[in-house]
Amino acid sequence: MTENPEVTKNPGTLDVILSVNEGISSHKRSPIKSTSSTSSSCRICHDNDLPETLVSPCLCTGSLALVHVPCLEKWLTTSKTRHCEICEFPFKTKNNYRPIREWLLSERGPGASGHFYSDFLCLFLLSPLCFVSVYLCTVQAVKYIQKCHWEGIGLALISISILSTYFMWAFVTVRFHLRCLRNWQQEHRTVQLHQSHIIHRTLPREDFNP
Repeated sequence: MTENPEVTKNPGTLDVILSVNEGISSHKRSPIKSTSSTSSSCRICHDNDLPETLVSPCLCTGSLALVHVPCLEKWLTTSKTRHCEICEFPFKTKNNYRPIREWLLSERGPGASGHFYSDFLCLFLLSPLCFVSVYLCTVQAVKYIQKCHWEGIGLALISISILSTYFMWAFVTVRFHLRCLRNWQQEHRTVQLHQSHIIHRTLPREDFNP
């Protein structure tokens, strides 16, 4: 083997060539490790060290077919879709909504603005007051009507007005807070993949080796 005169004159060049050759040799010794770790991983989190089993829930093939169930459920929850973005396969899912207790204690819940508790207090105090007033007005209206006094008609109209106003206010208030609850549950819902819909098929690593 003949030596290159330029390499002999410049010892630094020889060190560079040796380091490059060592890098190429080490890369050739372990090509399967990098290929298998990237190919047989979850297509969403790209991590094959998680304890969850890789499954094939749709019609995708190869490395795109493998996914962790928690990763897929989180992706479906975030993207608000119900099908695979690649093969358009529809997933069978169900929505899990958080309980009302978490809504009451959350930062964006009814306690954030204070309207819920003030409305609840008004409903608690005005309900007995309203019904007692209507009852007294109705009793007096019946007595006046039996005596043919026109005051009875006025008391009857007052009773109807009080009762109508109360029920209208209660209906609007309850509907408003129920709508806030539904919106909060929609924003914080989680999607669960139906287990009978999943094909539990873990592909061996050697299938991905070149």
